[in-house]
Amino acid sequence: MANKKISQLSAVGEAGVTKDCLFPVASGEAGGPYTTLKSTALQVAEYILNPIPAVDSASSPLPISGTNTVYLNNSSYTDSSAGAPATHGYLMVRKSDGLLTTGSGIASPVGGDDLGDHNAITRLNMQSNNIENIGNNMMFSGGGNIGITPTTLSIYKPNIALEATSEIKLNGTGVQVNCPLAGEIEVTGGDLIVDPTKKIITDEIEVQSVSYHTPHNNSSSYAINWANSNIQYTQIPAGNTSTGLAFTFSNSTEGQTLTLYVKNLSSSRCATPTFYGQGVEWGGDFSGIAPYISTRKTTLYNFVKINSVIFGSAVTGYDLF
Repeated sequence: MANKKISQLSAVGEAGVTKDCLFPVASGEAGGPYTTLKSTALQVAEYILNPIPAVDSASSPLPISGTNTVYLNNSSYTDSSAGAPATHGYLMVRKSDGLLTTGSGIASPVGGDDLGDHNAITRLNMQSNNIENIGNNMMFSGGGNIGITPTTLSIYKPNIALEATSEIKLNGTGVQVNCPLAGEIEVTGGDLIVDPTKKIITDEIEVQSVSYHTPHNNSSSYAINWANSNIQYTQIPAGNTSTGLAFTFSNSTEGQTLTLYVKNLSSSRCATPTFYGQGVEWGGDFSGIAPYISTRKTTLYNFVKINSVIFGSAVTGYDLF
C-alpha cells in the first residue's frame, strides 16, 4: 500500500474505531530497532486499561473526570452481602473530589465511618445482629418514643400494651404505678405486698378463703396504738399494786375494730382499766364502765369505732396460765 497521510485515507465499511480495526505498532526494545506489527483495537484497549495506570509521568493521580456520565459495566458483578466480600465489601465515591474508596456499608462497619442520615425505603433485616450505641431516644412514626438515661428506661405513648401468650416478668426491687389500674389483677406464685405505710382503698373486698391480722404484742404497755394491728394483747405485771389501770388509745379510724386481750399476772390484785385518749362507751351489762380483770385471769375486749364513738364489750374470766 502506498504511503498516505491520515487525512488522505478514506473510510471503508463502518466509520470509526471498531473491534475489527487494525493499528500499526512499532514493536521492540527501548531505543530500537523496531518492527512494524499490526494490533487490533481490542489488544490496544487491553494494554492501556489492564491495568489503568495509577499516576501519570509526573506521579500525579490519573482522574476519571469530565462532564459525561461514567459507567463501570461488568456482566459478572457479584452482589455484596453481610459476609461476602469479608472486608471492605462496598464501593463509595467521595463527593468532594470523586475519589473511589472501599467502605463498610452497614453490615461490616469500620471505625470512623460517618454514614450520615439514611432513609430506608424497605425493612432493615439485621440478621440476628445487635444494634449498639443508640442515642438517648428512639422516635416512632406513629408517635411516641423510647428514651433512656443512665438509670431509667422510659416508654412514652398514650396507650402501651404488654401482651404475651404465657407470662410477662417484671424483676426489680419494686414496680411503681402512678395511675389507676383497670380490669382484673391476678397474683399467682407469690404474695401481693403493699407498703405498710400505705392503704388499699376500694369499695368492696371479697375474700374467698381466709383473712387474718398479725397480732401486735404491747408487752406490758397500756398505750394502745390502733394503727399497729386490729388484734393486740398486753399484760398486767405480777408485781402490780394498783387497782386502777389507765389505758390510752391513739390513731383509731372510723369503721375500724380492735380486739384486745389483757392478762393479769398478779395473784393478789384485781384491776379495773380505764380507757383514755378516745373515750369508750360501755353497755348496761357493764354498768357503763369497763369490767375489772380478776387475779390470774384474762379479759378479752372488743371495740369498734362508729361515727366518732368507740363502743366496747368484753368477755371476762379466761384462764390462760
